[in-house]
Amino acid sequence: MTQPHLSTPPDPATMELLDPDPPARAGGRAWERRIGIVLVLAVVGWGLSQWWSASTEITAYRAGVRAETAGDWEAALPAYRRAGGYGDAAARVTRISGIITARDGAYQTAESAVRRSDWGSLIPALALLRGVGPTYRDTAHFAQVLDEQVYTPALSGTVALFAGAQPPGWYTYRPGGRRWLSGSDAKSVIAQRCPDGGWLLDIPAAALPPGVPTPAASGGAQGLGRLQGRRFAVVNADGSPRVILDARMNGSSWTFCDARQVWNMHYVERVPHPSSGYAPAVFTATYQVFTATQAQTPVLPGPDWFVHFPTADGTAIWVVDTTGVTAANYQTHLYRSAPDGSNRRAVGTFAGRLYANDTTPDGHYGLLMLDNSSAAGTTGPVNVELSVVLIDLQGTQPPQTLATLAHSRNPQQPAPELVGMFLQRPPYRGQILLLQSDGTNEQVGLLDPAHLGPIRLRRLPQRSYGGFYVKQDDQGGLLITGQANGTDSSAGLVFTYIDRAFAVHQFQAADLTYSSAPLATLHDGRLVYTDAQLYQSPQGEQPANVYSLPLTAFDTPGVQPSRIYSGTHSADYDPAPAQPWAAGGAWLAYVTPNGDLHARHYDGSGDVTLEHGVRGFAWPYDSPFGSP
Repeated sequence: MTQPHLSTPPDPATMELLDPDPPARAGGRAWERRIGIVLVLAVVGWGLSQWWSASTEITAYRAGVRAETAGDWEAALPAYRRAGGYGDAAARVTRISGIITARDGAYQTAESAVRRSDWGSLIPALALLRGVGPTYRDTAHFAQVLDEQVYTPALSGTVALFAGAQPPGWYTYRPGGRRWLSGSDAKSVIAQRCPDGGWLLDIPAAALPPGVPTPAASGGAQGLGRLQGRRFAVVNADGSPRVILDARMNGSSWTFCDARQVWNMHYVERVPHPSSGYAPAVFTATYQVFTATQAQTPVLPGPDWFVHFPTADGTAIWVVDTTGVTAANYQTHLYRSAPDGSNRRAVGTFAGRLYANDTTPDGHYGLLMLDNSSAAGTTGPVNVELSVVLIDLQGTQPPQTLATLAHSRNPQQPAPELVGMFLQRPPYRGQILLLQSDGTNEQVGLLDPAHLGPIRLRRLPQRSYGGFYVKQDDQGGLLITGQANGTDSSAGLVFTYIDRAFAVHQFQAADLTYSSAPLATLHDGRLVYTDAQLYQSPQGEQPANVYSLPLTAFDTPGVQPSRIYSGTHSADYDPAPAQPWAAGGAWLAYVTPNGDLHARHYDGSGDVTLEHGVRGFAWPYDSPFGSP
């Protein structure tokens, strides 16, 4: 059978077109290729330009953010402008332009205020500069001027309670700003300023290291229930932590520092005093050295021995033996020992009760104040016998009686006084100040314990008795506060100023009655005092005024002081609350009811607002060794 013939399809490579294109002209296809390449390059170039523009704006925006974060407004502003429409760059340009305008205006205000000493204008201007331009031009210099001219003079030596600060608590002002007293909170109470400038206060359990126990409240001492779950601590002058005290230091009648440790004293009543019939308060003691973690109790020979007081330098304690002492034959058997009771050395036996003592700053000499008074019945005259005895603690000289006061008085008359103390500041540092008052003859004397001779005596023009309170200023002057010309609390106050030449000047605040120790001090060449009493009954908020008078105005008949503050004073002292005012170095600082902290000169001028959110100042406790 014949197979059908299958034709083979033509090779596609040689396929003949039924309608072929006309022949191309020479060079035409090359031209078209060039046009295509140009179009492709144009599209790619446009895309690249768009990518480059976006990348540049992003880079500029990021540079603006970095400059803004660093507070470099001059770099941030042009960077955001280069960012064009990227993100919120336009809004940031507007905002930063406003910041630069405000900053420059504040700078001009601050510059003018410094030139004119206009602190009221400088403070808000500098606050703005610190917020937006802390390194801008002379801003740091302006801050230094304000610190030196206002903050340090107003707040030096004070601590203030900032309840709204972070962390809340007590702050001390140091050059350059305030520093938190480590561990403190809004409930902490400043118990005392230590001799080296540190602060004794209580801190909450939250501030204690893990594992440190928090004691329960002590029921044996007034006001210590507030220490439930709290501990005493000492912080350094700059606020940094020093030591947390043993839980045994919580329950006391009196807690205070010396140069080396904290003492916790408990009142104990012993032999009744012959002139008054009451048992004198003596002490048992517990102490904790700043470098120790646990408290110690001095080891004494028996139950009739007690610690009278430590020395100012913290190296020793005065110890009294009352064994066999009776009201009819009251004697002081005095010893000196190390704080732990070791190395006990007899000082001597003295007639009468030891009611005060003092030591020189270098620990070479001691002073004893002794009362050997006796009563001739409940209504008869009181035979007063007071003495001041100098002790050479190096043991090279025997005890020497420097002054005595023998006087017979009616029980209704003011008690005579004889006081001796060592002065702590130049030009009288280490010398003895003697104060004597028997109601008719008031004298002040000065002598050098190393070169005993005639006492430099000055008679006070007006009587000053009923309690002596002494302050010494940085220029060497002495302020003595006492009761003036009277026999009861209506007698008023008299302030006695003794200048560097030991000349006596007096000012009597006739309208200010004397009921307890007034708060008076010397600052910036002026007497500064308040009509509030440190201890009042009933306790609570009391009206208070602060007055000042130039020391040069003493002895001027009819002179009137300037009233530089009117407000309140809290007479609660257990625990002591924050007070609304404090005496700084050269300015009075005070807090308004809404928490604004102000300062003004002691003549009442130049009032400025310094801070906000301040509750008050620490009670003006000094070291028991630090007053004159």
